Amino acid sequence: MASRLPPNHRSSSDTEKRPDAPLPWWRSGWLWVAIGLLAVTFLAAVVTTLIAMDSEDPAVEIAPGDTPAHVRQANP
Repeated sequence: MASRLPPNHRSSSDTEKRPDAPLPWWRSGWLWVAIGLLAVTFLAAVVTTLIAMDSEDPAVEIAPGDTPAHVRQANP
């Protein structure tokens, strides 16, 4: 007796999930932890850059004839 199923038909044993089958790459939790950490780091870098570009650096007043602090520390 010939089978009436088409040649590309999957049997029920093919469609059942095997317990030892590996998960697809997008179902791995550690992948999303790594992607999340990279995304948070990138977002923090963008926010930090925007804050640095937006705020003005105040001028440092040095008394006339006085040497800057970084020069005094380097040459005691």
